[in-house]
Amino acid sequence: MVVDVVNGRFAIGHLRFHISIFKDENDQPEQVSVTLAEGNDPVSKFLPALGMLITLCLQNKVPVTDLVQQMLRVPFEPAGQTNDSYIPQVVSVADYVCQRIALEIDPESRSQAESQPELSL
Repeated sequence: MVVDVVNGRFAIGHLRFHISIFKDENDQPEQVSVTLAEGNDPVSKFLPALGMLITLCLQNKVPVTDLVQQMLRVPFEPAGQTNDSYIPQVVSVADYVCQRIALEIDPESRSQAESQPELSL
């Protein structure tokens, strides 16, 4: 059962996105939604599938750390600089989402993310 939601906005290059991470009573991610904030870039067609894939994995008890590690650093466009000080550079939207989920499940990793080029789980 969803008891909390973390909403955010981020940019990769010139594209702007919305992300919602829904958490359960144990403060663990249970559902993820990612959308393009504006425009009709081809990536907008992929985003609902990305959110659904992550959600299905979470709801079927795939360990969050396993999910994050499998999708982390998977490259595709758009890629590049973000406007997120904790995640300054990504190789894809999926990479950003996984790093954001990792930060949500382990807030102490924020300091690691600032001091290391790659986020370690």
